[in-house]
Amino acid sequence: MAALLTIFVLSTGALVYPFLIYPLVLRLLPKCSPEPRTGPIPRRAALLIAARNERAVLPDLLRRVQALRGSWPGLQVLIWQDGSTDGSRAILQGWPAGITVLHSPKPVGKAAGLRQLLNAVDPSVDLLVFMDANTEAAPQALGHLRMVFADPNIGAAAARSISTGPKTGLARRYWALEEHIKRLESATGSTMGCDGAFWAIRRDLYSPAQGAECDDFVPSMRVLQLGYRVVSAANAAVSEPAISDAHAPARAVRIAAGAWHSHRRLWPGLRTMSRLDRFKYLSHKLMRWFAGLWLAMAATSAAAILVLADQAALLLSVMALGALAGLLRLPIWRGVLRIGWGFLATTLGVIRAQFGYGARHWNTVRDP
Repeated sequence: MAALLTIFVLSTGALVYPFLIYPLVLRLLPKCSPEPRTGPIPRRAALLIAARNERAVLPDLLRRVQALRGSWPGLQVLIWQDGSTDGSRAILQGWPAGITVLHSPKPVGKAAGLRQLLNAVDPSVDLLVFMDANTEAAPQALGHLRMVFADPNIGAAAARSISTGPKTGLARRYWALEEHIKRLESATGSTMGCDGAFWAIRRDLYSPAQGAECDDFVPSMRVLQLGYRVVSAANAAVSEPAISDAHAPARAVRIAAGAWHSHRRLWPGLRTMSRLDRFKYLSHKLMRWFAGLWLAMAATSAAAILVLADQAALLLSVMALGALAGLLRLPIWRGVLRIGWGFLATTLGVIRAQFGYGARHWNTVRDP
């Protein structure tokens, strides 16, 4: 019984730690003193976008790209079309002059597409900006992101991303918590990587992702390992439609698998990071990837404790109430189940990565 109680307490603590306890710890850590922005502001930038089967958002993307070009004269725009099958290529072929569009007849994956775009970037460009095709980024967001790099200690920065869309209640709450943690991490030094919705990196620090690695996580973490700061630019706010909660587990498997492939590449360089950053990496990333394991251990040990305590009837009652709540489609129960499935899906992605799984290609998810 004592062993089971220990397992239950430790696994439950490990499960909630990255989401509840870690943010509280960040609040208690010393904050960085604002550095004077004495460095030169990047003069030229290239905006890189990789798209696959994004026909529905291409007209809006063109409007946003033109607005961004107007806010930063000389902004180079490059778009990769990754073997789309929905007619995207025909739309992109009619785009205005000044926007470079590269095509691939067959999908090769986002990371490979970005490497192709990088080869076409003008030699005078000193800042690389990456944006998802469905990101809503106002011109001032690019300006705020650009100003962050007046601090010569900052090597990469990500905009504050706001999730939108119907049937995405859990996704929006999760991402709001994620952005909150990133701001706390930035205030104490660096956040653990950038999100791909809208982020920027000094060109001479960019290290492309390979194979199934995450195209945003690896380059931004490599910047941190080189001794530069990686921050969340709170003033640069963008929005991006989140996939529905129903599709979240499948996405969690794919992202977790890519994150684990990325972790394998980043692991040797962790020793170059400060103790504080290694602590953040463990808390923000590594602990989360095994959330499914912590959940399974907590549930199994709790059930065993009830059985050993002659409370099998209580266990059966709880299971029956859960089944009834599922049949009645109670919102609270559905939310609990989706959170649980999300945890399990994340760990499943890590496990599948051990056997070579990695999504090199991606398909756009659209709700009906």
